[in-house]
Amino acid sequence: MGCSNPHPHGQVWSLSEVPHLPKTELASLLEYAEGSHPASDAPKDSQGRPNLLLEYAHFEVGVPEDEGRVVVQNDDWVAIVPWWAVWPFEVLREYPSSCLDIYH
Repeated sequence: MGCSNPHPHGQVWSLSEVPHLPKTELASLLEYAEGSHPASDAPKDSQGRPNLLLEYAHFEVGVPEDEGRVVVQNDDWVAIVPWWAVWPFEVLREYPSSCLDIYH
């Protein structure tokens, strides 16, 4: 089904189980949500738990513009090039004013 090398455009895949990397990432996000953390003003998920990606977006929004990674934001969402980006156009898009539940 096309090239197996990492590249920025997608391929269509249908699997009977979640691949290892996304499965590991989701498990880590759930572990963070269920852990205990210092109080934060960042949005929570729909169950009131901390959300690691929203915590990160909340942090980046607070960084001075000339030092941060925010590409663009408005009252409803923010686009960030996270420090872990592999590609120069890899963007994390989060919605800091809403309560997203990325676990379901």
